[in-house]
Amino acid sequence: MTSVLRRHKVNILSLETDTAAAPWTGAPMFHMRARLGVQGPVAGLREELAELEAGTSLDIRLQAVAPEEADG
Repeated sequence: MTSVLRRHKVNILSLETDTAAAPWTGAPMFHMRARLGVQGPVAGLREELAELEAGTSLDIRLQAVAPEEADG
């Protein structure tokens, strides 16, 4: 994950992590939520993250946030 972000010159503005039990198995699941600063087009970043997601057991969601929402 971090190497993909680095290649696209993405800044991590904030990062939160926690663990929770999986709904059916109770196995521990790791959750990470980050606010990212992305300069320029995100198409290549989305593509690489989709490839990473497909090759691992990750669930990656990327959501655009308006600048005024990002500050709050």
